[in-house]
Amino acid sequence: MSDVNDVKASLLELLNEGRENQRKWFFPRNVDSRYKLIANLTLGEIVKYFIPALALVAGICFIPPYNSAILWIVKSVFIVLILLVPMVYVMYRPVKGRDNIRTKDFIKEYAMFQQKQKVYYKEPKKRPWEVDPS
Repeated sequence: MSDVNDVKASLLELLNEGRENQRKWFFPRNVDSRYKLIANLTLGEIVKYFIPALALVAGICFIPPYNSAILWIVKSVFIVLILLVPMVYVMYRPVKGRDNIRTKDFIKEYAMFQQKQKVYYKEPKKRPWEVDPS
C-alpha cells in the first residue's frame, strides 16, 4: 500500500498538484516590456526623438551672427523648447498610477477615441396621455 501512495505522491508532485504552496503568477498593471537604456528611454526613442532634436539645435547654434548677446538669448530659448518638447512627449507619465502609459500613448488613445463614433441616448418625449396628473 505504501508503494501506491509513494507513486501517487510522486505523480502529484510531477504534475504540481496537491500542493498548498504553489507559485502564483501575476503581472502587475505597471509592467513595461521595453528595454531602457538611458532615463527610461529605449534606443528607438532616442534615435526617433532626440537625435533630430539635437541636429536641429546644432543648426540653430550655427545661425550667424555669433557676437550678439540678444540673439544668443533668443537662440537659447528656442534650444530649450526644442529639447524640452521631445523629453515631455516621451518621458512624462500622465496617469500617475500607471507607469507604462506615456504621453505619446495617451495622446494616441485620446485621438482614436475622439475619432470613434459616439452613441448618445435620448430620453423619449412624453406624450400627453402619459403625463402624470399630479
